[in-house]
Amino acid sequence: MKKNLGNILFFSLCGILVLIFLSQIGILPIRFIYLYSGSMRPTYQPGDMAVVFVGNDLSVKPGDVVLFQSPVGATIHRVAAIENGLISTKGDANNIIDDNKLNKVDGKVLLAIPKLGYVFDLFQIALRNFVNAFRGIKAG
Repeated sequence: MKKNLGNILFFSLCGILVLIFLSQIGILPIRFIYLYSGSMRPTYQPGDMAVVFVGNDLSVKPGDVVLFQSPVGATIHRVAAIENGLISTKGDANNIIDDNKLNKVDGKVLLAIPKLGYVFDLFQIALRNFVNAFRGIKAG
């Protein structure tokens, strides 16, 4: 019984990793985005991993949580309004609507997995340290 459970967990983890790999290289229309800031609190917390559906002609409406490029980089905020084809966004924790109006968004958030971003952060750190050690570069 323990062996079967271990096999199920192992193959489930392998499947998830393959799914993530295929999505990150663009084969699947989803992306996994690590949430760093608290601008979407209480809906999403820093360290959560957002699963985002990406595409060219995404239909959005007020209330949708979207991924877009802002002056600070990739950002996830909620659509506050759409006027004359321009999309206004706002973080749930922010008091004001974002300054920049959008013509399009890069993706729509399907769901967020709490704290999974921290696990990916640990993998990135371990991988970076491994690569640096392989190259003979000191970590840090």
